[in-house]
Order: sequence, then C-alpha cells, then structure tokens
Amino acid sequence: MAEGGDFPIALPVKLPRGYQAPRTYGLTTGPDNQVLARNIFFGPTPSGRTSGLKTVVLCVERSSAVADRGCEGPDSRKDPPGSGTTDADYPRPMIRHVGELLVMLTFDDKTADDRAAWQATDYTTDLDKVTWLH
Repeated sequence: MAEGGDFPIALPVKLPRGYQAPRTYGLTTGPDNQVLARNIFFGPTPSGRTSGLKTVVLCVERSSAVADRGCEGPDSRKDPPGSGTTDADYPRPMIRHVGELLVMLTFDDKTADDRAAWQATDYTTDLDKVTWLH
C-alpha cells in the first residue's frame, strides 16, 4: 500500500466475517497524475464465496475533493443504451467519513446482511489498529 505517496488511507479495523485481506489495490489519478483516490478490493474467503458473498470495493478520497472526485458514485455506472440495465439494478454505495476522508464502499449485490456487516465495522487511519494487517 506504499503506492499513493502521502495520500492517507482509512481501513476497516476488522474485516466482516467471510472476507479476507485484499490482494488487489488501485489508484485513481487526475490529469496531472495527482492521486485522487485509493481503491481496495476485498474478496470473500472460500467459505464466504460459498455463502454468496461478493467482492466489495473500498474507495478512499479526501472529503474536500468535490471537484476532482476519485471515487465513482452511482452516476458513474452507465450501461449502453438498450442494455435493459437500470439504476435500480445497482446497489447504492455506502458512505462513511473518517476524519478528513470519505470512504465509499461499493457492493456487487444487494444483500442486506452483507451491507449491515460492513456498516457495523469501524474504520481508522491508524494502521496499527487494523487487526488484519498484523
């Protein structure tokens, strides 16, 4: 997670049951290569996958980054005309604020239990408190 220079990160203190430490990370950069957001992909454990859990994308940006949004909101998901997909087909992202950071979680499904587990999780910028990193 060293990529992104001094761009801060907020992470869940504990992972919800059925999820494992991420293996995929990404950055969203602006035209001048300035980091706008960090993206972390949390996949389910094998037993979580069997239970129907899907990947959750955690995106972190500075709360003040209104003009240069790094995290994609619900309006960014556009399907080709005539595809039959509507906004109702996409679950709404979950937003949390951690200090100066906006944390957006995007779900691949509409499972209420899954969303509740991520909603109940505490988030921190203090990496020493993130249990799954140690």
